[in-house]
Amino acid sequence: MVPLETMYGTMTWRLSVKVGDLVKKVNHHNVDYLHNLVGLIVEMEPYRTDNLIEPLMRPIRVKWPGDYGTFWTMRQNIEVISEDR
Repeated sequence: MVPLETMYGTMTWRLSVKVGDLVKKVNHHNVDYLHNLVGLIVEMEPYRTDNLIEPLMRPIRVKWPGDYGTFWTMRQNIEVISEDR
């Protein structure tokens, strides 16, 4: 099996995100209104013991500011900017 760092770059922080972390939306398509969009992780899909969901595919729910809303997203769509301690 290929190490995660090789497959995804240095994304090991995404394996340890948790409720309360402040995150920035990754703007994959250079959309103007998504620049510098910061939100708060409010819920996470529980780990499954049957190993059917890889860690990077575990959905997380983020509360975004203002009228943007609260949505489920995947880890590759966020970047942790401040961790809850």
